[in-house]
Amino acid sequence: MTELNPNQYLELISPIKESSLFYKSQADKITIISDQIQYINSVKLKKEITTFINNSEKTRKEITKPILDFKKRIDDLASDSLTPAIESKEKITKLILDYETEQERLKQIERKRILELCKTFEIGMPRNTVVENEEMKGRIDTYFASLDKKDQENPDVKIAASDLIARINQKIILIEQEEANKREAEKLLEIAKSQEKENLELALKQAKIDQEKREQEAEDRRLKDEQIKQMLENERLEKEKSDNLKMATGMRTYTKFEILDPFLVPREYCEPSDKLINQAIKEGKTEISGIRIFTVKK
Repeated sequence: MTELNPNQYLELISPIKESSLFYKSQADKITIISDQIQYINSVKLKKEITTFINNSEKTRKEITKPILDFKKRIDDLASDSLTPAIESKEKITKLILDYETEQERLKQIERKRILELCKTFEIGMPRNTVVENEEMKGRIDTYFASLDKKDQENPDVKIAASDLIARINQKIILIEQEEANKREAEKLLEIAKSQEKENLELALKQAKIDQEKREQEAEDRRLKDEQIKQMLENERLEKEKSDNLKMATGMRTYTKFEILDPFLVPREYCEPSDKLINQAIKEGKTEISGIRIFTVKK
């Protein structure tokens, strides 16, 4: 690669610095303009400095043009050299995005199917007798066993089926309690009619013990159903966490925006446009709200 010689360009720039210092020394001698001759000389000096600055800028551009042209050639060559790699990256990126899009589409279809399958259990309602509810539990077990193994292992399906079984169990408990309470009431009524006070007191105590036992059994069954539900929920969360793990693709997600209606954009997101303001002044505007228009001389 051809190396640039900095000294070569410094030698061309050095005279500019010397001339610039000369003009500075000349300007430093002028502290105040008190007569016409000093005014004319000052105007003349300003014109010379202006001409010098313009010529120096022209010289600078002439010096840097070969460097910039050389840089452009390098940039063009580098861009052309990278084109195959860039096109390859774009191709692979598209293939990856197409795959992820298709996987997401299939995932949504599967999710919809699972939701429909869960509804089969969710719409189930407990019956009015213990026998009917036990028969219903048997039908649920049979139906669940008929599902594909993949569906049987799906956490959402298992939770839906478990919830229905739990509701049926609670209904059975409620029916059994009502029937037991009814039997106890009938028994107490019979004892009361026979006026057997001692037997009545014993029956009341036994009824209380039986009631507490039934309540404890109902609570134990409820807690067991809750434990099963929590276990299935933990299983579902683990599966969801596993499904959300993706292979690193090296691609980044960027957030962009598109202005649809500039008139609806809130004021805090807007800023004055220098280009439009300058154009308005050129067209003769002398007053613009929120802007001070003034002139300067250089």
